[in-house]
Amino acid sequence: MGQKTAEVIRELTNGKSLSDISPKPVTNGQYIFDWRELKRFGIDESRLPSNSKIMYREYNVWEMYYKYIIAGVTIIILEGFLIALLVLSNSAKRRAEDSLRLLNTQLEQKVVERTQQLEESNAALDKEIYERTMAQQELIASNDELEAVNYQIKRANDELKRMSLTDKLTGAWNRRHFEKEAAIEIERSERYKEVCSLIVMDIDHFKKINDQYGHLVGDAVLSELAKLLQNNLRKVDSLTRWGGEEFIVLAKHTGGSSAMEMAEKLRHLVETYDFPEVGEMTVSIGVAEFKSGKTLDNWIKVADDALYEAKRLGRNRIQLGNH
Repeated sequence: MGQKTAEVIRELTNGKSLSDISPKPVTNGQYIFDWRELKRFGIDESRLPSNSKIMYREYNVWEMYYKYIIAGVTIIILEGFLIALLVLSNSAKRRAEDSLRLLNTQLEQKVVERTQQLEESNAALDKEIYERTMAQQELIASNDELEAVNYQIKRANDELKRMSLTDKLTGAWNRRHFEKEAAIEIERSERYKEVCSLIVMDIDHFKKINDQYGHLVGDAVLSELAKLLQNNLRKVDSLTRWGGEEFIVLAKHTGGSSAMEMAEKLRHLVETYDFPEVGEMTVSIGVAEFKSGKTLDNWIKVADDALYEAKRLGRNRIQLGNH
């Protein structure tokens, strides 16, 4: 091996090119050169066969580790870049967090302010509601008082009206109310041809009752008689104390014959009734049916004349008047 190598080197030193040298290949077909000898003789490696192997080559650090150095530097650069990105990211994150904290602080402040405003508004609203409620309650109380006063006034007015239209002793209607009701019935009779009658009654020998038992007993008899008659009249009929011991029944929708039957019923009822203190007593009754074209005064006179005729004929009886 050494000899062949030396021959090749000698040929090269003599100025021949490697292509002119035809050395015999080594056993494995590869030339092996000593790098130190190549340097010592100044032989350029580019002139060596392509499949030559150089032994004992001296390498500097860069040649030995340049790939690793480049890889390391690249890694360092990448790491630096990543670190820079991380730093920037952290910085941006911190700025975002700071901004978020600032926004949260501002939002909390606004929430506190808004809450305070709402509480103040609610307090004002509660106060207004309370004041309105109190005012409403006062108004309701005032209305209740006013309604109570109005009710009392109405009752007083009703009582005054009743007193102005009724007889104080007996509770029967007075002349004023009778004349009003009778005028209505006369108009209805004239317009619709409806029948209506008057039943006029007078207590027989009432003066004797007053003279024998006194006026208080006489008043009690009048009151009891009015109650007895009222309880046995129809709802459509009306009872009036005409004066003294005289009463008038306005019998609506009733003709003369029916009024006579009603009068007889009342006469018999009085005759058989036991009055306080005085016991039995009787009444005389005059009946008159309304005739078209007649006035109220005329109608009353006909009934009154029939009453006096009943008394003339012996009392405790009924008599139908003639127009």
